Amino acid sequence: MKRAAMVLTAMSMLVPLACADEVPRFDMFEKSFSQRDAYDNPYKELTAVAMLRRPDGKGWVMPLFWDGKTAWTLRVSPDMVGEWSYSVRSTDSGLNGQSGSFRCVESELHGSIQAMKGHPLHFQYQDGTPFWFFGEKAWRVFQTDRAEKLDHDSAMHHVDVRAAQGFNYMHTELAGTGGLTSGGNEGGEMFVDAGKEIINPTFFQEVDDRLRHINEKGMICGMVILYAKGDPYWKSLPSDEARLRFARYVVA
Repeated sequence: MKRAAMVLTAMSMLVPLACADEVPRFDMFEKSFSQRDAYDNPYKELTAVAMLRRPDGKGWVMPLFWDGKTAWTLRVSPDMVGEWSYSVRSTDSGLNGQSGSFRCVESELHGSIQAMKGHPLHFQYQDGTPFWFFGEKAWRVFQTDRAEKLDHDSAMHHVDVRAAQGFNYMHTELAGTGGLTSGGNEGGEMFVDAGKEIINPTFFQEVDDRLRHINEKGMICGMVILYAKGDPYWKSLPSDEARLRFARYVVA
């Protein structure tokens, strides 16, 4: 982890667009499970990991994330056509041993972005299509601020305008610019208590919804998770272990 900032680049990473049995390549497979045992703070006390097997036989490890109450969710964007399978490992009796499969089929999606092969200072989509950045910083696209007339609808209208102008990238900050006093979004604040590592899943569900819209408009979203300098959430989290746990949760 970088001390200066934690950054995530996402393209259809958080939100499913396809059915569970047949998933277009670079789209999203999602499956939810229920924990059986009781925990004071499932986010902190419990872990669940899916051991995936790709069509080429190689393994892929993906953590599940706590989605509120007893729900745990697996999300993965398959990059290879063919049959995929998974099995969940967890200390919780309701999650451990859960398994299943899905089929990835061809699609016209390009995937997220990566360094261009042979030209590491340039970018391409996962399918090899060249990617040229044309975008802007929209720091509060996941936030709500009634005084500034910023809410779900106005933020998504901004996305619509930029998409119509040909933008393919939007750079933003998960926590917004207001930190602990940002007002969160329609789902509430990001943390109930950052010092105790109590997150608010409904905040992230609203982020999911907005990110889905950004992705559907054909835009990559570059997301700063937390800033090490001046971010009250970073300072409120009790340790680097807690910050790493939060980063892994967002990636998941």
